[in-house]
Amino acid sequence: MKATITIDDARFDRNVAITGDTDTSILITKALETLITVDRKKRTLSLSGSTPDFTIPSRNGA
Repeated sequence: MKATITIDDARFDRNVAITGDTDTSILITKALETLITVDRKKRTLSLSGSTPDFTIPSRNGA
């Protein structure tokens, strides 16, 4: 997919410093992957405590 976006120079430079990548496409891809990962973690954490009577089954099959 192709898109035209405006990126703040300071943020772009900071991301280059953090990742070492200077390719804009790679930086945007990594940023989107990070956003997805953070959202997935938030959704998982929001489920915490939603089933208080749930017990984790033992690994030994008993």
